[in-house]
Amino acid sequence: MDPARIQINVVDRSNDTSLAVARQTYPDHIPANSVWEMVDGILERIGRARSADGTANVVIDFLRIVAHGNVGVQYMGDSHNTSNRRQMIAVDSSGHLMNRGTLVRLRGYFAVGATVELHGCHAGAEHWGQELVRDLETLWGVRVRASAATQYFSTPGLDYFGH
Repeated sequence: MDPARIQINVVDRSNDTSLAVARQTYPDHIPANSVWEMVDGILERIGRARSADGTANVVIDFLRIVAHGNVGVQYMGDSHNTSNRRQMIAVDSSGHLMNRGTLVRLRGYFAVGATVELHGCHAGAEHWGQELVRDLETLWGVRVRASAATQYFSTPGLDYFGH
């Protein structure tokens, strides 16, 4: 039997206008203030879907992460200028994926052909953004798309770097 495929939306808990629009756009979103809280929320949502389905055969088909961003950084926390590493999905200056130990917990929960989108301004831009996309694709075995431009959550037709 083929697994049930689900879509998950995660929205940063930051209290600002642009993220308020995102929370209204995705009313079923998982709120998160750190990468750890995001991963825990995703795993909890999968667990609930599996319980509702009555099987362990539920996988993520599409994951959308909406938060502030910067070149090569998808923030998940209080500010788009945070220096708290627990609130960043990024590749550090040594070329290592930050919070890898937390993010790896999602490996194996994605459907074949799944897509992850990072909706944060410039998260997929330039060298570090491309590294971030590649590292997440390798870690999770999915297609990752990330913004290469400024994001406006109420504007359709986003500009992405990705495969």
